[in-house]
This record gives sequence, C-alpha cells and structure tokens, in this order.
Amino acid sequence: MRVLDARQGSPIAREALLETEIDGRTVVFDLMDGYFYNDPAAVQALFSRADVVFKRSFSAEKNRQFPGDISAKLRPLGLNYYVTCPGSPLEAERSAKSRLKQWALSTRCYPQDFEARLTRVRKKPRILFLTRLWDPEEPAVQQYPDLQAEWRQVNADRIELLHRLQSAFPAQFTGGVSDNTCARRQCPELIVPDRLTGKRAYLHRMQHTEICVASTGLHGSTGWKLAEYVAAGRAIVTEPLRYTLPGGFEEGKNYKTYTSPAQCEEQLRQLLADPAAILAWRSTMRTTIRCGCGRNSRCGRLCGSWKQGSCKGEKRGMEEQKRHSGFDTMRILSMVMIVLMHGIGHGGLGSAAPQGSAAFWSYWLLFILARVSTNCFVMLSGYYLSERKGPVHVGRLFRIGARVWFYSMLTFCVAVKAGAVPLSVVNLLRALLPLTSDDYWFASAYFLMYLSVPVLNAVVQSLDRRQYKTLLLVALLLQSVWGTLFYWATDVTFVNNGYSFIWFYILYFMAAYFRKYRVTVPSGLCLLAYLAASAAGLFNRMRALRVENALHLNGFVNTVNGYQALATVIASAAMFLLFQNIHIRSDYWRRWVCRLAPLSFGVYLLHDSDFTRALLWRLVDLPRFGGALLPSLAYLTGAVLLIAVAGYAVDAVYQRLYRLLRLPALETKLDALTACILQRIVGSEKA
Repeated sequence: MRVLDARQGSPIAREALLETEIDGRTVVFDLMDGYFYNDPAAVQALFSRADVVFKRSFSAEKNRQFPGDISAKLRPLGLNYYVTCPGSPLEAERSAKSRLKQWALSTRCYPQDFEARLTRVRKKPRILFLTRLWDPEEPAVQQYPDLQAEWRQVNADRIELLHRLQSAFPAQFTGGVSDNTCARRQCPELIVPDRLTGKRAYLHRMQHTEICVASTGLHGSTGWKLAEYVAAGRAIVTEPLRYTLPGGFEEGKNYKTYTSPAQCEEQLRQLLADPAAILAWRSTMRTTIRCGCGRNSRCGRLCGSWKQGSCKGEKRGMEEQKRHSGFDTMRILSMVMIVLMHGIGHGGLGSAAPQGSAAFWSYWLLFILARVSTNCFVMLSGYYLSERKGPVHVGRLFRIGARVWFYSMLTFCVAVKAGAVPLSVVNLLRALLPLTSDDYWFASAYFLMYLSVPVLNAVVQSLDRRQYKTLLLVALLLQSVWGTLFYWATDVTFVNNGYSFIWFYILYFMAAYFRKYRVTVPSGLCLLAYLAASAAGLFNRMRALRVENALHLNGFVNTVNGYQALATVIASAAMFLLFQNIHIRSDYWRRWVCRLAPLSFGVYLLHDSDFTRALLWRLVDLPRFGGALLPSLAYLTGAVLLIAVAGYAVDAVYQRLYRLLRLPALETKLDALTACILQRIVGSEKA
C-alpha cells in the first residue's frame, strides 16, 4: 500500500481524509463527522478521482447529495478508533522526535491495547461515561450559526445525562467531562481529573467497567468511543445510531438505546438487575460484527470488500493470537524458576552448605523443582508451532537474532565497563556473534530448532498415533534412559544432559503430541506427578552423589538431574499439562500476564550470558550466609525476584525501542521477500 499524503498545502488540509493507492486503485478514507466539509468542492474533486471511498458516516439517503457517480463509490467504513500497527505508512510520515514523544508518553496504542473480553460481572457492576464539551465560542465556528447551535445542544444533552447518572448511581458510576475552557465555564463540577482522561488510564478504567454509555457525536456521527467499547467487549447503552454500519450491527442485538436521560437510566437499571444479561450483551457484540464479505472481523481491521467481494484486510501483524492465560502464567513462573536455578548453580549457593546437611538438600530440592522450567519453555514452542504451515518465518528468525544480539552487546559493554571481563578480540567476537558461541546455549539450540520447524511439522503430520508413540518411546529410551545410565558413552546420541537442539526436537514432538491428540490430565494428578517426579529426582541425586564419590565418576550427578533425565521429563510434562488446565478469569490479571509473558525471554538473555555471570553473581553473593538455611532462603528469594523484575523492565524498554525503530515492518518485508524467492524457485522447478 502506498500513502499519497497531500494534506499539507492542499485544499483538503482541514478535512479528516486520507488518500491511498492499494493494488493500483485509489482509495479514500473519509473520517469526517456526518456530511459537513470545510471545502465541499475540493472534497468532491477528491471523491471523483477515487475508485472507492470508505465513509465513516454513511447514509444512503444523504449520499444522493453528491453529483455524478460519486454516490456509487461510497462504502460504509464501519466502526473505527485511533490505533496504529507496526509498519504503518502513516507513522513513517511522523518525525523521529514525534515518535519518541509518543512512545515516552505511552500515547501510541495498538488494537490489542483496546481488545479485551468481559468474563465475569461484579456484584455491583460499574458504569462509565467519559465525554467532552465542544466550545461554540471558538473562532473556527463563528461563521456557522447552525453548527454553534448544534454544539450547544450536544453539550446540554451530555451535561443533563451526566447529572442524571451521577444522581441515580452514585456508587457505581464513573463519568464526567474532560477539562477545557467550555467545561470550566458551563459545568466545573463535572470535570474529571487528568488521571481518568489519559489514554492508558482511560483504557484501564474501561476494561474494568461492565457497562459503557455512549452519546451521539457531532453532526449525528457515531462516536469513536462506541468502537472502543465494542473492541473491549463491554455492554453498551447508546443513543440511536443515525448512520449505517456494515455487518449486521443492530439495535436490540448488539446494543441498547436511549432517547432521553430517563430512558438511559431505565436501561441501565435493567442491566444492573440481571448480571447475566450484561454477559449476554457482551458475547453478542463480540461475535456478530462482520465485514462486508461475511467473514468475522474485529474492530480496527478494514475490509476491502469493494474488490470483487473478497476480504483484503491487512492481516499481517493485525490478527490477534489467542493467548492461553495458563501457558502465559507458566512462562512467567518458569523464568523465575530459571533465575532461581541459576542462583543455586551459578551463584554458588548449592555448594555453600556442607554436603549432606539439611541446607544442602533444601537448596537442591529447590533446584530440582525448578529444573522443569527450560523444558516447559521449549514445549510451549512445540505446542504453538506444530500446527503452523508453510516455510520458516524469516522475520521471526530476525526478531530472535536481533534480541539475542542486543542483550549480548549490552551485557558485554556493562561487564567490560565494570572490569569483570577483559576487552579482547575474542570476547568482542563472542559478543558480536552470540548464536555461534556458547554464551547463550539455549538461544542457539532454539534458533536451530526453529529453522527445522517445517521438517518437524511434516513428521508430526505424517505419523499416526501408534507411530507417534513409537517415536517418542525410542527417543526417550535413547536420550533419557541410555543418556543417564551410560553417561560416559553418549556422544553418539548427542545427549549432553539436554543441552542440545536434538533434545529440543524431542520436547517439540512431545508438546505437538499433546496438542494433536488433545491430551488432558486432571490437575490434581498432574500436581501429584510433578511432586512425585521431583522427589524421585532428589532421591536420584542422593544416590548418584554416593556413586560419584565412590567410583570417581565426575559429572554423573549432573547427568542424573539433567534436562533429559526421566524424572525431569515426567515432572516437565506434568507441569505443562497442569497449566494447560489453568485459565485466569480476572481480566485485570490476565492482561498483566499477557503483557509480561512475551518479555520472559529477555530476562534469560539479560541475566545468563557469560558476561553477566562474571559480574552478577559476584555482586549478589548468595553464599554470604553460608550454611544458615532460613537467612539464605530469604536472601535468595529477594535476589531472584529483584533480578526477574529488573529483567522484565529492561525487556519492556527493548520492546518499545524495537517498535520505535520500526523493525516489525522489516520482519514483514523479510517474510514477503522470502515468500517471493520461494515462489520463484518453485516456479522455475515446475517450468
């Protein structure tokens, strides 16, 4: 898509119009309120040269006011609200300073920031109506007496409605007007503080409110708030809509209406009296909005049904992935467990207490309980990627590589500056090429696994259930049984205690099996299996330690408690299936979990590079309490949580920087380029 931005210095500079060229066709998006234009002649000229015009305020009757064949070009745009997307051509027109300011103030929003789901209703549901007043004394409207009268009427209606709802629902209603000159003059008592009107504050308030009230916009237009309410899945009470919306969005099915403050109060009381009705209205609105071609559509997505009746909406980067709140919780917990495991291992706490003491075995019990975390991370990838079709997504590989490289250089610079790592050519090369070194073994193995996803999926899809079970059995016998009992002779099977992309393949197949055959196990049984396998792992470590000391088998203990060890595998599978059964009901906590989960990989990259290890665990000094169990555990808990919080904070900054540099758009281009190259290769082979 190419944006033809001719707004500056053009006759339509004051109009909310956007001209684009899509697949060789000129498309205009008209976001004006109603049919009011500052320069009607210039607008008609723009519409005349367009192939199609998507109009926010669409009325078949009022379209007849346009001359010629313009009315035949008009299509209803549908619900819309202010969001952006990675790689938006409109964002490219903004200056770097403007984008930086927008990022710093958190005013840039994406569709997923608005989209939510109402899953439960409080005993006392909340009502929200935040609006604004239009100042009829503005110089720009002095020449339009009819417009001034309309503004005064809109203001009066909104003020009357706010007073009515505040009086009727004092404990459940949140509402008022934003602060401006007109509000301070007409209704200072209704002005709400800035903490409720900021973008992020407003989103938080809306997504924690069950019922939202909307009013008609200027010139009878459908307000943007209505689309925001629909995106958030709220129950809606609004004034009657005067313009056409596509997709069967209808009164009595998708929303309730009112024509007076008294009727609005009555509609709200009916909803408050029946909490189940609130959920019913929510579900209706989330499932019946459709685009012009009949396919399901979410707010914020444009439908190009103007072209041969087929949906040409922007799909890349706009389709919301259905996240599993239980798996996201497991991802966060697993990352905290990884930090805990590294603290006991790399931090030296496991060897600080005398061997065989209560403190010694307590530390290693925690270690074994946390050992499942890495396996669970890989299994999550197998679960989600196993049903993906097509070639490898090069954009995804770029995202992984860029993330690893950023943290490698960051930790290298910090370690060199702190004097923990000497500045040398070898260390610099390790930092510049982290995936080819052993600094991030997990990232390197994961990268290789991701490269193999099409082949792995081909195997998954080709096997029947019996063959699949045989594959898993043979793989576990070679890696888990053989690799543990005969650890000194495992080079031929590439076991390496699970520090191998071969082991990642097996975990991938396990998770894909769970998804392919919809494997479910009761939560209680999963928890019991996890605890029993962990206890078995601790017992195995006790026995292995005696064998290692007696026979001088260096490294046998680590193999017995490796990622590939049978006890660890059983505990990992039990943990995975346990969180598969978990679903967070609270909207608030589910949103936080969904925000934090994608940042978990950054925590690992920050705290566990070779450069970080040389500095971090020396500064933390976990063995400072020696064999004292309780002080050590308290100190360990605080250190682990602090490191995890710092990691999540740093990765949040990195993600914003990644978007600020418009690298998601580069991902899309890389995927498109790869698809084009593969298509040419396939085409040449067929020829």
